[in-house]
Amino acid sequence: MSIVEVAKLAGCSHTTVSRVINQKPGVSVEVASRVQAAMRKLSYVPPVKRRGPQPKSGRAARTGNVAVLMIGTEATPLIAPASAAAIHAVETALGDQGYSMTLGQVRDNTRLPSVVDRGEIDGLILHGNAPRGEFAEKLRRFPAVWVMSARSRSGYWGDRVVTDNDAIGRLAAEYLIDRGHRRVAFLYVDATHLGFPVRAESFAQAAEDAGVACEIIRDQESPSFAAGDFRAKREFINSLIDRLAALPEPPTGLFVPRGQMTPMVFEALRSRVIEPGRDVTVVACDNDPMLAGLSPQIATIDIRPDRIGTLAVEQLMQRIDKPEIYARANILVEPTLVDLVDVD
Repeated sequence: MSIVEVAKLAGCSHTTVSRVINQKPGVSVEVASRVQAAMRKLSYVPPVKRRGPQPKSGRAARTGNVAVLMIGTEATPLIAPASAAAIHAVETALGDQGYSMTLGQVRDNTRLPSVVDRGEIDGLILHGNAPRGEFAEKLRRFPAVWVMSARSRSGYWGDRVVTDNDAIGRLAAEYLIDRGHRRVAFLYVDATHLGFPVRAESFAQAAEDAGVACEIIRDQESPSFAAGDFRAKREFINSLIDRLAALPEPPTGLFVPRGQMTPMVFEALRSRVIEPGRDVTVVACDNDPMLAGLSPQIATIDIRPDRIGTLAVEQLMQRIDKPEIYARANILVEPTLVDLVDVD
């Protein structure tokens, strides 16, 4: 018997079980009670702690606060449902650990939430664009974990928990190839999305490996849109579908790497007498609830934002406990394919 079994029965992480066993702070009374009940049910007896000097706790001067900062990005369900789901999971996991969460949007490099500016936090969960200069130095004082950040852009520090964008592209291509499609396309529906370059590259590579023709359909001008400007987005999608329809041999398999854009893609296809499900098989990304309203139903790739948020908190707790560990962690969360076509 191990703390893994205890954690599974208690419905928490093995890190939380360890905190309860070692009587460390940061675990709510409710969660601690579940852990203790699981230990009794499983007759689990923790090993005797070794004698001698013990490492100092990284939470000796804890505040009980963690700040979640959206740097130049949005996390509302309407604009960015996957990011919103990840932040919701962060909030839940922090609550399970006994922490309060301060959520702040940082729109420039001059103003931080007051609780961060005063240093009244134990750590940071960060999302978005890496800040620069003095602003970045203020944040570097604290243990930090980035969620859903870019893979290799300069300016980032700390740990990172992100979906495996390479696996997303590969899964989408394999789904289409396995269904017999010999001409596939990646629809570049958001030029500013940090994960799209990797998704497009792996999608094209998987197609090439299978001997399948592949097109990356994008606008070379890389337009950006104001948050919630769906009219401009719809016009942009129409321009992409025009490019698709103009190909000498249009693809029969299409990957739309953002679920929120998929209804617009359906609309644009049908306005050009290209029927989804009949003329082209579409696979989407993000397990967005709006996909359930599409007809016909399609497959989508769940990037598992809830898992990303939970793992980010677990990683931050480790950093708070052991700040002397300097090696950076880069945690990739494996996506899963959800075939709504087969759901009754």
